[in-house]
Amino acid sequence: ILVGRGNLRIGLAAAEEAAGDDSRPTLRSALDDYDELLHSGEGARWVRVNRGVALVHLGQAEAARGGDPVETYRGALAEFDDLLNTDVESAGALAGRGTAWAAIGVAKSKRGADATEAYRLAIADLDASLALDVERGHTWLNRAWVREHLAIELQRAGEDPRPVLEAAVSDCDAALARLPASAEVFYTRGKVRGRLGRLDLIADRDSGPAYRAAEADLTVVLRLNPGM
Repeated sequence: ILVGRGNLRIGLAAAEEAAGDDSRPTLRSALDDYDELLHSGEGARWVRVNRGVALVHLGQAEAARGGDPVETYRGALAEFDDLLNTDVESAGALAGRGTAWAAIGVAKSKRGADATEAYRLAIADLDASLALDVERGHTWLNRAWVREHLAIELQRAGEDPRPVLEAAVSDCDAALARLPASAEVFYTRGKVRGRLGRLDLIADRDSGPAYRAAEADLTVVLRLNPGM
């Protein structure tokens, strides 16, 4: 029951954030559920994965309200690191740690710091997760999202972001093979294709194909989720 309630509270927190409400009390309650279960000695390793995920969401909620989320993200990293010390082939823990590194990258970027290393560490973990379980559709999507943000950092540093953006499109294609009705995947691919179109425009190349592909993706988004 504690596991189920903790998981439901994570879902409730997502709904609260979508409605503009403060999800932090709900997320802390989810963590309390997981902690109680772990202290009883009954918690399986995937409970710790969920606990790490809850910490990432808590950090994001803190950041959304002007707080400093880095310590919370580092708590998530510690949770995943500890788990991976005893189970190096946990696809869920690797995906979770990748998400934590990506969140740290966002926090660094918002402060004007170089987020490249954090994003590369995130991609390495997501690579390892997919090597263990290639059917994790959301992990393919997350890697695409991280690659898009890594490309932004590379472009700021004067490096060519195109190979990373093209890899992000491929990740979205793989995600859609597993999540064919996901508006979020179409939206991410549309954004990435739009960035490729702008690169073509800047380089005085034909930008029409990339922009038309981006438009097609966003049109699907509007059909699947008009309020997105």
